[in-house]
Amino acid sequence: MTFGRPFMVDTSFNTPTPLLIDDDYLCKEREGLQPSDMPSRMGLFVFSCKLFEILADILRSLYSGDLRGNIDNSAFAPEMILDVLNFNRRLDSFMCSLPTHLQTTSNTQVIIHEKNSHINLQQQVLYCR
Repeated sequence: MTFGRPFMVDTSFNTPTPLLIDDDYLCKEREGLQPSDMPSRMGLFVFSCKLFEILADILRSLYSGDLRGNIDNSAFAPEMILDVLNFNRRLDSFMCSLPTHLQTTSNTQVIIHEKNSHINLQQQVLYCR
């Protein structure tokens, strides 16, 4: 629905997002466990999916038939404001749910460390989205 294209994440399949665990730590006998001192490489993918779900809902709300016909209708304004506040709340909750290694601020500089370069890249990509 962005410029006529389908959404990046399609929720019609009900496929759960993967766990935050790298393949190196998966086990055949039991559920694997990601070491607490090693952030998962899956973090960017998992949290991007969550962010794109919110974006898809925003686009559905904007491009729904209800909005097009009522854009000048003052009776529609409270409902539209309620939607905007709801999306803002969801985005705030998303930001609070980010693990520390994916959190960034606008003044964060791109510093790539050889050892954890994937963490820095994930952080920057998610911030750009």
